[in-house]
Amino acid sequence: LGVGAGNFEYIHPLYAKACTVFASPSVSPNLVLSDPHNIFLKMFSELGWGGGALFSLLLFYLTFIAIKNAVSGELIDGILCLSWVSLITHSMFSAVFVTPATLFFGSIIISMILFSKEKKENFFQYEVKISRFLILIFSVVSIIVFSAVFASEYFLSKGILSRKTEALEYSLLLNPYNERAYYELAINSFVREEKPEVALKSINRFLHLYPYHLGGLGLKADILYSLKETNEAKEVIFQSLNLCPEYGRMKILLNKINGEDKNVRVN
Repeated sequence: LGVGAGNFEYIHPLYAKACTVFASPSVSPNLVLSDPHNIFLKMFSELGWGGGALFSLLLFYLTFIAIKNAVSGELIDGILCLSWVSLITHSMFSAVFVTPATLFFGSIIISMILFSKEKKENFFQYEVKISRFLILIFSVVSIIVFSAVFASEYFLSKGILSRKTEALEYSLLLNPYNERAYYELAINSFVREEKPEVALKSINRFLHLYPYHLGGLGLKADILYSLKETNEAKEVIFQSLNLCPEYGRMKILLNKINGEDKNVRVN
């Protein structure tokens, strides 16, 4: 069935075999693989066999239309076909269709290919009227959403550089699903402000969005240990070691907790 659209980077650590000889590239307690750098692998892993197959058929259909237009059309159709084939080839080795710039560029190419096809088939012999009001609403909502996301990233960067909690909180106010802001807020609250209770709330929210993030699990274990919640800390440590058996920081913390438990029993 797949892990859901856009969820590759959040679920991938569960299958990445980090800290082993079979480890997936760019996966460790400090690294996350956000994209498989292959559009077909991404679609099949996120949408499952059915969704991936439908997406593949759509791309093959667009490729067929682009080639057909180039053979029977004008120079511009040949340029569009070359651009589309280059884009698809590039998507096999990079995050094309994921980054805003390439998605925008790809959307223009697809629109022009379909427009050329429909123009040849006299598709526009019937006038199609679209509500200007709906277009206006869609445009306004899109501008608001993208502006909020952009502003959230701005305040996140500002909070990281200035180490100010207020900037990170404002980032989350603009985008409550900014997982990086939760992570940085947890670090800031725990390390710099020495407020483990506040840090625990932030890291829990982060892990709710990013459940298998090794760095997040390690930070939560450290916070729980500082709060003397050793049983809960050990549960998180075992979870992180299950994902990354050679997670050195967690091994050290586990030995430390076990040593303290042993001393308590002896006393």
